[in-house]
Parts: sequence; structure tokens; C-alpha cells
Amino acid sequence: MSTLPESSLSEEHKEVQLPPEAQGEVNGGPLGCCLGTTIGLLLSISIALMSGFYAFPLAQFLGGLGSLVILTRIIMALVAIIAVLICGYFGWRIGKSVFREYDAPVVPESGKAKRT
Repeated sequence: MSTLPESSLSEEHKEVQLPPEAQGEVNGGPLGCCLGTTIGLLLSISIALMSGFYAFPLAQFLGGLGSLVILTRIIMALVAIIAVLICGYFGWRIGKSVFREYDAPVVPESGKAKRT
């Protein structure tokens, strides 16, 4: 470890000490991408809900309940993949433009507080 005080370290050296997931961009892109991905996965659940509401007519149309279950799973997987990619991309773009930079974390002071 270095014996230099932390205030004398350059910005490059401070960034190298961070874990890999903390290095890089400090905007809201990753946060927006996470939110967009979550919304994309929730959209895929709507396929299961709609197939549940219309199960009887769809099962008659497809020739049995087994066909409906298989088709619902395939459509849910496709919608999940497509929606995660699209919503994640747009979430990244929106998060990057809305949250330009994260606020600095507030770290409570350790030890006893000095009284004046």
C-alpha cells in the first residue's frame, strides 16, 4: 500500500483502487438500463396473463390446452428477450440524459462526535 495521504493521490490512482464494477461511467445509464430491463421482463408477464384470460377460446382454436401452454412459453421468451433489449437500451439513454452524474454518497462520521 502507498504511504501517501489520500488527498495527494491523483484522480487516476483513485479510480484504479475502485472495484471493477465501480470504474467507468458515473451517469444514470446503468440505473436506467436496470429499470428498462425490469420493465421489459414485466411486459413478458403480460403474455401469460392475457393467455390466462382467454385460455378457453385459445385452447379451442389451437386444438388443446397443451398447445396453448407451449405456445405461451415460446411467445413469453421471445417477448422477454426483445423487450429487455429495447427497454434496456431506451432506459440507458433516458437515464444517461436525466441523471447526468450521481450525487456523492453521504458517509456518516465514525467515532464520537466532537462537542464545542
